Amino acid sequence: MSVDRRALAACGFGLFLGSANTALTAVALPGLAQEQVLSETMVAWVVIAYQLPVCSTLLMAGALGDRLGHRRVYLAGLSIFAIAATLCALAADPVQLIAARALQGTGGAVLTPLTLAIVVRAHPDPSDRAQAVGAWTATMGAGAVAGPAVGAVAMQIAGWRGPFAVTAVGSVLGFAVAFCWLPDRHERRTAPIAPVSQALLALSLAGALYGLTVWQGASLLWPHLAGAAMVSVGAGLALRFMTSRARHPAFAGHLLGEPAFRSYALFACALFFAFGGFTYYYAIYLGRVADLRPMLIGAYMTPAALAILLAAPVGARLSQRFGGRTVLTGAAAAMALGAVLLSMALSQGPGPSQVLACLVVGAGLGAGNSALNVAVGRTAKATDPGTASAVLAAARMLGGAIGIAVYSSFLTLGYCRALTDDASSKLTKKQLATALTISPSRASADKSISTATAEAFNSGLTLALLGAFAILVLVTAVAYRSIGATLPTKPAQR
Repeated sequence: MSVDRRALAACGFGLFLGSANTALTAVALPGLAQEQVLSETMVAWVVIAYQLPVCSTLLMAGALGDRLGHRRVYLAGLSIFAIAATLCALAADPVQLIAARALQGTGGAVLTPLTLAIVVRAHPDPSDRAQAVGAWTATMGAGAVAGPAVGAVAMQIAGWRGPFAVTAVGSVLGFAVAFCWLPDRHERRTAPIAPVSQALLALSLAGALYGLTVWQGASLLWPHLAGAAMVSVGAGLALRFMTSRARHPAFAGHLLGEPAFRSYALFACALFFAFGGFTYYYAIYLGRVADLRPMLIGAYMTPAALAILLAAPVGARLSQRFGGRTVLTGAAAAMALGAVLLSMALSQGPGPSQVLACLVVGAGLGAGNSALNVAVGRTAKATDPGTASAVLAAARMLGGAIGIAVYSSFLTLGYCRALTDDASSKLTKKQLATALTISPSRASADKSISTATAEAFNSGLTLALLGAFAILVLVTAVAYRSIGATLPTKPAQR
């Protein structure tokens, strides 16, 4: 096997793991929430703890690769990813799990930008490079499709620890392959890293996301909320001060200063804001309300991932023909339609209606995400394609983290408001404060409580779906006008 093919295979291994990680975690959440009796806030932070360091260190990972060598930094990140996945599988309580997930996100930040950089550098010929990037993209899609099935099998064998154990074993194998096959090519470049700015960004985002997740029902935990707001605002102001005085800003301000690119980044954030919570809380619905086994949870999650994979090339072609603005608007409309269909089908239980809704949501995301890549490629300067891709990836991850937090608040609010007075009188205060403590299987001794809590969860999830996708439509309207005012939305006619 040639050197460039070995490099592509080695990078594909790590990229597959990073892409499958989202689905693997989603499949593990229902069993994790039931066994550990997690509150809604804890469940949200199992997800957010991974996404937060990824979105706050993504640009720094690329800069470190430019300075120290892509191979060296990639191997370091993959080793951290493997160690953290092992710690996740061995975690004895939710706090240990959340800490391990944060460490895993730190390692996972290198998987997407550095694998693409290695693949591009290993294929200097333009035609070979195009084929390699296509294979890289297909590998990411394959990970998203295979994730639910692999996670379901692991969950069936070893419970919620199984998906994390699979990730750990796969990471070790990926490290071995990369160590043996990745070429040690490095052209030393000077790139801004700004670790203090990265830490301030992470602290500001953590404060904001914690403030969103502590909203429980109709009451606000004011001390927690005030503390989170102070941390978020303080870190944000400090970050603003530092970046304004920096000689080499670390956050691609020259790109975000362009209205068109800023609109595309906002749209990417909104797309994954709506889809991030959808993925995780639909999995919880399947496990806790529908009371499905892990294999069936994986089966019902696969259609959305498959639709994303199949719709991606279609979205790219449509974007080339009709322009990015048209495709992005249609993608947002399709996702909103899918959310409405799913909210209408929740009370009926899993079936063809929910599969159709997931297909529509996945197709919208796949087409919209692909159109974003094409649009950003036209908008960014020729010297900034890597930076533009990294900023877009960070926007996606940030949107997913915010989406988890907002879904958590909406779900708990809708759950507490929908729970009947009769069921409320039979539940403890802790049970009332979370939408996850009671499931039909665990409340079988009292069918009235079982039915009431299932209906309340459906009401909460409906509120979360409609609220999140309404925000997506609103952001689409804002971005639509901004994009239209700053650059052509169709490719120029020859």
